Amino acid sequence: MAAQLTLTTAYNKDTLKSYKKNSYFSAPLKIGEPRSEDDRLHIIFMMASAGILKGDELIYDITCEKASKLLITEQSYSKLFDMGTDGSAKKHMSINVQKNASLIYRPCAVVPFKNSCFVSETDIRIDKGGEIFWSDIFTAGRVAMGESFAFRHYENRTRVWYDNRLVWLDRCNLIPAELDMTNMYYYRNYTHQGTYFYCGDDEKENKLLDIDISDKKYQGVYAGITRAKKGVCVRVLANQSQDIEELFSDMEAVITG
Repeated sequence: MAAQLTLTTAYNKDTLKSYKKNSYFSAPLKIGEPRSEDDRLHIIFMMASAGILKGDELIYDITCEKASKLLITEQSYSKLFDMGTDGSAKKHMSINVQKNASLIYRPCAVVPFKNSCFVSETDIRIDKGGEIFWSDIFTAGRVAMGESFAFRHYENRTRVWYDNRLVWLDRCNLIPAELDMTNMYYYRNYTHQGTYFYCGDDEKENKLLDIDISDKKYQGVYAGITRAKKGVCVRVLANQSQDIEELFSDMEAVITG
């Protein structure tokens, strides 16, 4: 079943606040009631169903107009249900951040059930002077129920353009039946992977590079940092989402403070 969500935010010069300019969604996608947090608008993305099912196709189109500031969070984990031996689901997200606009995208973790197959594509376009704080957490599955890496296929592709120039391309393509997920080049003895990408202000990018993300400070995680053509990416391995969320929260606080 195809479902679509469209959201545009704008900035009111009189009230000095960001607001929801227009929006649209179809079932099972939903948009929560927006609320202001200082100068940033906070909107929660929700789903009327318990999770993503075989045949689902989710299409998101998000635009932050000039000078608007937006925080997007989600209501709960994204559960990818059992899709049988040949079923699959798709997600495509298109994001546009205009000049002097700012988007923090902070979704909950993705939990793939046994036999799930999911392909996600994200295209992010940032005008010069805009910025994005992008995070993503992927788990091995229902680990406590013995379903680590029991999904059939998970693919996540992210492309970021800044000032009309491609600056970051990331592709995660996991097929447990063909790959040893405990190999040192994949997850080793970890079950959760987190990605944090910031692109925008040069000073904030430099701050992010200087943050201590070592396991001495954050026990239970293994993290590395990479500078892109424009932007900084932090990749984290852990055994629970909370550890990754804590690290991402601390990093965000440093570069927004």
